[in-house]
Amino acid sequence: MKKIVLVFTFLLTISFQINAQWFWQNPLPQGNNLNAVEFVDANTAWAVGDAGTILKSTDGGSSWNFQTSATEKNLYALSFFDNSTGIIVGESGVILKTTDGGINWNLTVFSFPRTLFGVCFIEHNNIVAVGEDEIIIRSTDGGVSWDLRSYGITFKLFAVDFWDNNNGLATGENGKILKTTNGGLDWVSVISGTTYYLTGISWINSSNCTVVGGVSILKSTNGGVDWLIQVENTTYGVNSVDYIDDNIGWVAGGLIFNSTNGGNNWVIQKDSVKVNDVSFYDSMNGIAVGNNGEILKTNDGGKDWTNISSGTDFLPLMDIKFIDENIGTAIGMANYGYTSLIMNTIDGGRNWDANIFPLFRDLEKIAMYNPEYRIAVGEYGTIIKSTDSGINWTALSGGTGYHLFGVCFSDSLNIYATGYYPSTYTSVILHSSNGGSDWIPQQHPEIGSYGSLNSVYFTSQLLGYAVGNNGVILKTTNGGIDWVSKANGIYYDLYDISFSNSNLGVVVGSYGLIFKTTDGGETWVQQNTGINGTWRRASYPDANNIIAVSDGGLIIRTTDGGNSWESQFSGTKNWLTGVSFIDKNIGWVVGAFGTILHTTNGGVTFIEDEENNFTQPKDYSLKQNYPNPFNPSTSIQYAISSTQFVTLKVYDLLGREVATLVNEEKTIGSYEVEFYGNNLTSGIYFYKLQAGSFVETKKMVLIK
Repeated sequence: MKKIVLVFTFLLTISFQINAQWFWQNPLPQGNNLNAVEFVDANTAWAVGDAGTILKSTDGGSSWNFQTSATEKNLYALSFFDNSTGIIVGESGVILKTTDGGINWNLTVFSFPRTLFGVCFIEHNNIVAVGEDEIIIRSTDGGVSWDLRSYGITFKLFAVDFWDNNNGLATGENGKILKTTNGGLDWVSVISGTTYYLTGISWINSSNCTVVGGVSILKSTNGGVDWLIQVENTTYGVNSVDYIDDNIGWVAGGLIFNSTNGGNNWVIQKDSVKVNDVSFYDSMNGIAVGNNGEILKTNDGGKDWTNISSGTDFLPLMDIKFIDENIGTAIGMANYGYTSLIMNTIDGGRNWDANIFPLFRDLEKIAMYNPEYRIAVGEYGTIIKSTDSGINWTALSGGTGYHLFGVCFSDSLNIYATGYYPSTYTSVILHSSNGGSDWIPQQHPEIGSYGSLNSVYFTSQLLGYAVGNNGVILKTTNGGIDWVSKANGIYYDLYDISFSNSNLGVVVGSYGLIFKTTDGGETWVQQNTGINGTWRRASYPDANNIIAVSDGGLIIRTTDGGNSWESQFSGTKNWLTGVSFIDKNIGWVVGAFGTILHTTNGGVTFIEDEENNFTQPKDYSLKQNYPNPFNPSTSIQYAISSTQFVTLKVYDLLGREVATLVNEEKTIGSYEVEFYGNNLTSGIYFYKLQAGSFVETKKMVLIK
């Protein structure tokens, strides 16, 4: 047992909220991994997950609503003392607390930034959380401050649970079980008899408790001192355990088990599911949550489970295209490559009709000429066509030897598709001059010597472009008869090309590369975004606005033609693979696990009040810094509605003050301060305004 060290630590409490303007359209309520769920009463339940996801149900789990989160970090555990008071913990020491039933969440960043995997209320003011590096932290004032009780360098701790004010257990890697008998002040290690990860704890009574994890279910009958392995090598992993009385409990993971005799025996209730956590309110009503937004509900004690979440079995979507604010199509893969998936909407994405096309091919790219007429392409030369708004599709002959990643109309009859020959890894451009009935590979010296051509775009009947691997950019001015390289010394893979008019275009690709042209593709200038990503697709709805999407849920945007770029909070960390904007405000994004996101305000994260009178402000306010991310300087605006002593300070991620920008009395008005990060390292910083009783904090990112 390591020596217990008591260290009081500083926490930075942040009062801002993220007002994400990207909303889930599929799956519903959302498609991020859900890591924990808890019943508070018969009607109220909570679930938390990746990318700051917080869901609340007020009807026993039948429907779920988003709660505004103050973080983009993954959230792993939650505990509620009552309907009003709850704690959530997660990635990088994030701690969220609510005292009003989730209307507001206060974010605390623990100064020892280790990921927290488990949390438990002992009573109203006493809370314990556990996490990486055998970290155990404890609060005795309801989460206002925390002290570090135990810190090791070896094991992660995944779960913590208390029977009463004194007796508790924590579990972790390699069969680790810790026990406390004094409310978490001191912890001792006990022998579990297993080396598997232990991720769930549930007390049955003061003597009996169950621990699960890996492929094992363990039980103690003497308060956690000794442990008996009841189930081992379950084939499917087990993650969570929940008891409602001395006899009835459930264990969930790849299987859902039920016990009616205090855990002495376990019976399989449901298989072939991936459940991360389970919670029951009584012997009949329970909820299970899992990866990709899966929510299961039972009202018969677990005999039958209903899938509450909607979607396409969380299948990957590869591209999306809207012709107007209502009519759109998303394409992708069904059953992970066994049939082609097509989804249509006529109401802006509020409802989607899935169409499984029996070609057994992955679809990669879609083009729409008008609301009725559309073409999609994919692997093995797949080319399909619809002339009735995507209801029915016809397979066209494109040749079985190609993988096709790009397609574009130049007019109603002339269509171009791009890709490569897998056998020789040489590029191909296919052309149809009769609406897709026949396809002819274009013959030209500039074609065939490259790898895959990933995207094609025509701005007129004659003027077109193709981009692909190894930095290739091709241009034609005669409808594809001739192609000329315009690569400008680019050597990395390019994945998409888009134009807002005949002169203004953008190319995106790997290693954060974004290139822009202002002369119709003759020259290309690299954009300095300050944000690294593998940009899969881009949309260029007008001269000023460009939007690109990437892996890890990244969305980047410029509103000034590329002079400055800002990342947006998408609300997910899933891969994003397609984007379509019909104007600067209305757009859609698709990605892995059936993800469809929608925005009606350009995806703006923070909404500014355009009618605010800065000469005579009516209220206190702190603006988001601009630009953000920044290097080396950024501008911070604030307003005060009465004469006050004002401080404006900058803190690092650990809560250390790094700069004081304002420290004096200010009269009513609006102000702007320039902050220079020349002497600071890259990273996340927070700037805090205090004027009288008004306090607000916002986040900014320095990238060098």
